[in-house]
Amino acid sequence: MSTAPTSHSSFLFEFLRLLASERQIPAATLADVVLFAVSEKDTLRFAVPLSLRDRLDAWASEHGLRAASARVGGRRVGDWTVLSPDAGDDIALVVYGRAQEDVERLCSAEVAGDPAVAGRLLGYPACCIAAYEQHASNPTTWVERMVAKSGPGPYPCWANRLPLQRGAITFIGELYPCSFRCTAAVAHGRRVYAAMRQLGLESLAQQTLEQSLYPVDHAAGRIEFTA
Repeated sequence: MSTAPTSHSSFLFEFLRLLASERQIPAATLADVVLFAVSEKDTLRFAVPLSLRDRLDAWASEHGLRAASARVGGRRVGDWTVLSPDAGDDIALVVYGRAQEDVERLCSAEVAGDPAVAGRLLGYPACCIAAYEQHASNPTTWVERMVAKSGPGPYPCWANRLPLQRGAITFIGELYPCSFRCTAAVAHGRRVYAAMRQLGLESLAQQTLEQSLYPVDHAAGRIEFTA
């Protein structure tokens, strides 16, 4: 079995078709898939309705990816869905990657609620992993904490995940940055932008940039971004 996508173009094209036809696949996952396609990421993680697991499994299997999965439940807290085996079993947590050991470790860490291990396996910056538990402890106020920690704007658009709240694509994907100015998170977002262009997704890269630059009126005040 191959340990890498058989073709960058078909790998991405098939995922984009899935994303367009199945609105319950989180838009945030596209940034991670883009990095995976250019070998800058080793694992992928999805939380989807059970009915979608077979379609994702077929896509991953066609491209020689290793897989692990678990059934979990989810509960809404503000804009977040918190996954837990104790909350039911109506959600499929599916993990794909190039190495079986990695996907099994990531799946186990997600089920156990261990963001430190999960974050490392997903390739996220250590500073952002450390800050995640603060975000998760009170997800309804994470934006206010981000603004307070980031200081006055405008902020680099590359670490802006606020467009996800209106269903748009972002460069930051599922990563929760420790601040809008985090240099590691900004570098992560820039890599996604570069990878989109490398893969011929110029229009998507430009649209994502435009979405990431929109100012946001929030209870914390007007939040502005710059490239």
